[in-house]
Amino acid sequence: MNGDFLTKVFEGPFSQAREWHQAMQQMVLTRKAKPGEVYFFYTTCPKCAKAYGKNYVVGVAAAKASEARQVKAERRLRTTCRVHP
Repeated sequence: MNGDFLTKVFEGPFSQAREWHQAMQQMVLTRKAKPGEVYFFYTTCPKCAKAYGKNYVVGVAAAKASEARQVKAERRLRTTCRVHP
């Protein structure tokens, strides 16, 4: 995987994944980026989650920069590069 991503930790049953997905997309939008793919994974196996009493889930959302922001960033890189002016 490459690109820009935002992450957030959630706690609760996987039945809340729809709400978490919406929260991840909203988080990307607040950063003025376009939401991309959203992935979730558990931090522990089911036995450990039961033993710890918590079931943490990490959300990972791709944040695609808008085209205008991408062009602006590329210009900034070109003007700050000392090797290739």
